[in-house]
Amino acid sequence: MMKCKKCGYQLFPYSQCCPMCGRKVDKKADTKSVQAPQTRLDFWLAGLKKTGKTTRVRRPLPT
Repeated sequence: MMKCKKCGYQLFPYSQCCPMCGRKVDKKADTKSVQAPQTRLDFWLAGLKKTGKTTRVRRPLPT
């Protein structure tokens, strides 16, 4: 997300002006500073691996 240069309010990429202070958004300068998030492939792949361990839910004995 972008931030307003005047008041620092977070703006959506499609905003034309800041809803807090009314300053117009400079699209050319702000789009260069926005970067796509980097995906950590090793973290994502670790979630796909099977560990072979199963968790067992213990239920209380009926009384």
